[in-house]
Amino acid sequence: FFFNDTATTEIYTEQIVGSVRCVQETGINAEYMGMAETKQFPIYSLIGDIGGTNVRLSIVRFNDVDHTGEVVLEDRKLSRQEPNFEQYLHQFLTPIKGQPTYPTIAVIGMAGPIFNNTCRMANLTWPIVDAKQLSKEFNIPIFKLIGDFHANGEAISLLNDSQLVKINEGKQQPNTVKVVIGPGTGLGSCFLIPSVEGVFNVFSAEAGHASFSPQDELEFEFFRFVESKYPNELIDIERCIAGPAVPYIYEFFRLKKGENYVSSYEQNVPEEKRNGKTIIPWGIEGKDQVCKEAVDFYLKLYGREVGNYGLRTCAYGGIYLVGGLTNSLRPKLLEENSIFMKEYLNHRLSYVLESIPIYLVTEVDIGIIGSQVYAHKIIKAKFGKEKQTN
Repeated sequence: FFFNDTATTEIYTEQIVGSVRCVQETGINAEYMGMAETKQFPIYSLIGDIGGTNVRLSIVRFNDVDHTGEVVLEDRKLSRQEPNFEQYLHQFLTPIKGQPTYPTIAVIGMAGPIFNNTCRMANLTWPIVDAKQLSKEFNIPIFKLIGDFHANGEAISLLNDSQLVKINEGKQQPNTVKVVIGPGTGLGSCFLIPSVEGVFNVFSAEAGHASFSPQDELEFEFFRFVESKYPNELIDIERCIAGPAVPYIYEFFRLKKGENYVSSYEQNVPEEKRNGKTIIPWGIEGKDQVCKEAVDFYLKLYGREVGNYGLRTCAYGGIYLVGGLTNSLRPKLLEENSIFMKEYLNHRLSYVLESIPIYLVTEVDIGIIGSQVYAHKIIKAKFGKEKQTN
């Protein structure tokens, strides 16, 4: 087992049927263990899902070690409304300060790499978020940051059939790798690796920041178009596949029709509302040719990248596509012989990809659900053994 320092345990163990389950990056601070031993249920936890677009916070009550939690307070805001994360916490926590519902545990999923319980948000200009400082400032003894897609991965095991739509049948194999991927403000991902039977460890990734690789002349043209917007940086996958790329793709195809070309989309949609949220439905419904070409091109790039993930991990446990943008593409994803699936399978080892099931996750709040799951694991790690001995 590995430790970030002498105070913080980055891996905790829980005994399951005589085996040891390892749950990554829980970060239970040793100096607070005495406090935790005297804490009585219910326990209140601050749960968060912080992305480049939205901030979601909630207070969850855990009535006992087996209770998976109940939301008692929640709030949602746009991420760019405040200059830093602390402002959101002040606004959310101040009204309940001194009340029984004030949290003693916090688990926050954040859209950025986590290092030593700190996070620099990938698509926001916020200062570095430091969990140790936040723990002291807000008097929350156990304060843990996890990647937003780590949180997504934690929630996968809780999903039921009503929250999943199968895109590729495949043949799911037990105790094999699973992958979660989805575009939003960025392109997030994680993978789940089985340890003992039925138990998965979740590992976040920043693969969306790997370099983009065009494959034909049209894609090279698009690459050069995006490069002109970011002349001093390597063009990564996010620049071409994440949500903000949709308007770039639209602009690219519109310009190919001539500088003075005005699409029906532009004639009918005010400039301030021209974004991925309007381009995609116009393209899916065939209301505008440029929007349709943009959506088809996006689906091609997305399908290829999902195939890349499948091959890199041999994710025979399934690939799970998440997020609002992916759900907005649902009609195209479910088409027979879809552009997405054609490009997904357009690899030399297509037979490997054919065997991997692909699911569209229709639950849009999967991130905050996963952070809640993580908080419950912290509680079970501390109180589960005590319950067994009583």
